[in-house]
Amino acid sequence: MRKDNSMKKHVIETLMTMGAKEVDKSLNFVKDALLIKHKDSGVKYTVQRVDMNQPTNPVVHAYRYAEGGAGTFDIQITKESFKDYEPV
Repeated sequence: MRKDNSMKKHVIETLMTMGAKEVDKSLNFVKDALLIKHKDSGVKYTVQRVDMNQPTNPVVHAYRYAEGGAGTFDIQITKESFKDYEPV
């Protein structure tokens, strides 16, 4: 068991040196300015976070600013819709 904990610690340290940030017992590689674009409409969204509470069904939370700068328009992208978006 001790060997497993040592390996886990080593993996976490390695990922942290590669740019991961620790957030609520998980490691986050999402950048502040990660943009995606809806393929059909061309509308760009900023990825806010990726919800991995259900690892087999991740949900991407993203937003764009509303016209005129009056707040944001938030969306949630499910696994079934990933194919409709691409990185910018």
